Amino acid sequence: MANWLPSILTSQTQDRSHQIPSIPPATALQLQRQKQIESLLQYNFNVTEIAKSTEYRIILTSNNVAFQLNIYLSQQFPDDKPKITVFPPCRHPWINEQMMVTGCPAINGFMVHSSLGAAVQQIVKEFQERPPQPYQQSHQSQTLTDISGSYNNYPAPTMPDTNVQMSRSINTGDNDTPYSQPILFKANTYSKPKIQTKFPKLHSYSRSELQDLRSNDKAIDEFIQDLDEVQKVKEDLEQMLKDCAEIAKTNLAKAPELESRRQKLIELYSNRDEYQKKIDIAFDKQREYLQHYSVDAIYTNLRVATAEADEKSEDLAEKFLDSKVGIDVFLQQFMDLRKISHSRRIKMERIRQDHGL
Repeated sequence: MANWLPSILTSQTQDRSHQIPSIPPATALQLQRQKQIESLLQYNFNVTEIAKSTEYRIILTSNNVAFQLNIYLSQQFPDDKPKITVFPPCRHPWINEQMMVTGCPAINGFMVHSSLGAAVQQIVKEFQERPPQPYQQSHQSQTLTDISGSYNNYPAPTMPDTNVQMSRSINTGDNDTPYSQPILFKANTYSKPKIQTKFPKLHSYSRSELQDLRSNDKAIDEFIQDLDEVQKVKEDLEQMLKDCAEIAKTNLAKAPELESRRQKLIELYSNRDEYQKKIDIAFDKQREYLQHYSVDAIYTNLRVATAEADEKSEDLAEKFLDSKVGIDVFLQQFMDLRKISHSRRIKMERIRQDHGL
């Protein structure tokens, strides 16, 4: 009875093979490209696929600043080198003015049989050991237009730079009133009156008056106080005092608004911390999924599952030969187990051919 079972299975397998359409084999370049992408996922757990097989993104944190590496693969990759850009704009020996990574030895010497994952990991380690220096806000706004590509995910914000000068009007929301910068006194803008070295008024003095002026300090002080230049300085001083008082009143009136905006800023940074925690949790889950659904893990699970199906079918055949199972139950269960086993073997063989395992 055991002799006719293999013939039945063989005939059904052949009939099913005729029904499956033939798939054109992948080219050597396609196989090598897929292997490079797999190495990128294996070496770096937080890889996001933006465009299938052509664009990937990695988020890394260095010196409390989030950076993203954008990896572009051309149609001729891996014959062509990958292009990697950095966002936000920053300064580093490995990055040029277009925010493209040009100083990485692994990328510069990249060839067909190089490892894309190891090359990207070298960039990540370099940035973590020697963090890039982000540009100031003014320089950043000018550099953004020079960067090619679109950026849909934005990195975590950094603390504002106290050296950056705010614009005259900032709209913080639809219902918020524009923020006016406090009026500040412009230092070193006052032009002092020209001090004369000759005093024509003294020509009208008599000799005795001149002698009294010379010997009387009080008279000299009164003479100096009556000079036009001194009077001009007094008037300017009074005007400056009035201006300072107006400026102080204006700035004090803005104290509630400043406090309100400070509280909003604190709330925003608190929300930023919550979002950062959520992103970290999402990255951890992504890392687990990538490890669980990697090619090696899938191949190993298929191999174990195939062995289990074979073992169950052998146990069922022994029970049938020992007359512990009826023929109807045996045929139904045995055929199902053999179908599962053959299907898993076909998948294993396909993975082995596509990924060179």
